Amino acid sequence: MSDLNQVYLQGRLTKSAELTTLSTGTPLVRLSLAVNKSIKDKAGNWNQVTSFFDCDYFGEYASKAVPELTKGREVLVEGELKQDRWEKDGKSFSAIKIRASKVRPLRRPGEGKSSTPATAASQPTYDAPEPDYPPDWDNIDNPEN
Repeated sequence: MSDLNQVYLQGRLTKSAELTTLSTGTPLVRLSLAVNKSIKDKAGNWNQVTSFFDCDYFGEYASKAVPELTKGREVLVEGELKQDRWEKDGKSFSAIKIRASKVRPLRRPGEGKSSTPATAASQPTYDAPEPDYPPDWDNIDNPEN
């Protein structure tokens, strides 16, 4: 049996995408995504709970997506979970990130559900091809930076 590590998230960007370049020359786009969920409490009232996720998106497709990935933009992210581990001052730390393989911009800020969003076919999908080799994870900044 093989393991499965696949995640799909739809939410809004909490800030505009940040483009950096790794020492290998590979473009890296960092995204911060807020995902909302409505839950009903014991009294029957609906409450909104928000979870925040950091996403790393590699490659030329990622760098081409940056102009579309602005604060408040709704996006659909497909990828996998990646755990970063590090030590500082003798203490161990870890953080879970999303390593995005596809990012699809959806509605822009101000485009509500009642407005007519563009059809899915007209929305660009920034689909990063699988790399020929795994990224050099050791050259990616630690989450604490």
